[in-house]
Amino acid sequence: MTPQAASASALDDVASYWSAHPVHSVEFLPQDDLGAYCEMIDRVRWSDNERWARPLYAFGLPPGAKVLDAGCGIGVCARYYARQGYQVYAVDIAPTAVEMTRRSFALGGLTGHIEVGNVEDLPYPDNFFDGLVSNGVIHHTPNTSRAVDEFYRVLKPGGVALCCVYYRNILLRPPMWTLTRRLLPVMVKRAEGREAMLSATTPEALVRTFDGNGTPIAKLYSRAEAKRLFH
Repeated sequence: MTPQAASASALDDVASYWSAHPVHSVEFLPQDDLGAYCEMIDRVRWSDNERWARPLYAFGLPPGAKVLDAGCGIGVCARYYARQGYQVYAVDIAPTAVEMTRRSFALGGLTGHIEVGNVEDLPYPDNFFDGLVSNGVIHHTPNTSRAVDEFYRVLKPGGVALCCVYYRNILLRPPMWTLTRRLLPVMVKRAEGREAMLSATTPEALVRTFDGNGTPIAKLYSRAEAKRLFH
């Protein structure tokens, strides 16, 4: 198999997984009432899980600025920025996620440009966006550095990018990893859908279970590795 074919196959695997397992479906099974479901997810994210991190999601851009949610999932960040008055664009490799985001925008009276695509080949011209957010996405794609190149390409000079990747923290580095591995059954309170986490033998195997047992690709980065990635 050529490198190009291998990469295309890996992207197909990623798209298939996230279409079958939309973000947050491990914790919260999708419901028939999509509007209520997305409101609940947004409330959990912005009022509980990430309330402390809200300043990290602040673009500091004026209303009407053009922003991209690169790897939007079910639209948590896209809705967040649409409610702040930004021109929101969103792209995701999983058709299921794109459809859920589109429907949630319609149900919430929000406007946005939402389409299927992947972060390694963004369907936008150069120097198009004032801001870009990619929350927990590029560590799930085969060619992460290509995704970063694409972010630089579509951002205007002086544009703002807010990106999040899995962090290789002290618990996931030697010698602490040996202890972390032994304590996983105690540390992980809810393993449903992530049972493989309890038997992970490496930090890489652990992060591949964070969003579900079958996540095809997941990577983690030290601070130095992240700096090189975004050099």
